[in-house]
Amino acid sequence: MLSVKTDGNKGKEALFLLFVLEIIMAGKAPIFTVRVGSIQFSVWENETAKGPMRSVTINKSYKDGETWKTTQSFKVQDMPLIELGLQEVMKFQYLKAVEEDI
Repeated sequence: MLSVKTDGNKGKEALFLLFVLEIIMAGKAPIFTVRVGSIQFSVWENETAKGPMRSVTINKSYKDGETWKTTQSFKVQDMPLIELGLQEVMKFQYLKAVEEDI
C-alpha cells in the first residue's frame, strides 16, 4: 500500500486517492464503495463461467504517526459501523439483482 504524509482531513482524502490509484493501476475497480466513519466497504465483481460473482472487502483507515494505513482488524466498538456498512452493501446487492433480472 502506498502511504502519504499529510495532516488533517486532507490525509484521509490523499489515502483514498492513493487507494483508488492502486486499484486503477491493477486494472480493476470496485463496482460499489461506501464509507462509514473510518471503515470502507468495497464490492468487487469477477466474471466466471457461471456468471458474475461478487465479493466484499472491508478496510479501516488509521493514522500511525504521520502515515495513513489500512487494516482488516476491528475493535468491538466498530461493530455498529460494520453493521451499517454491510446493510448498505446488501441494499446495493439487492438493487443490482433486481436490475439484472429486468
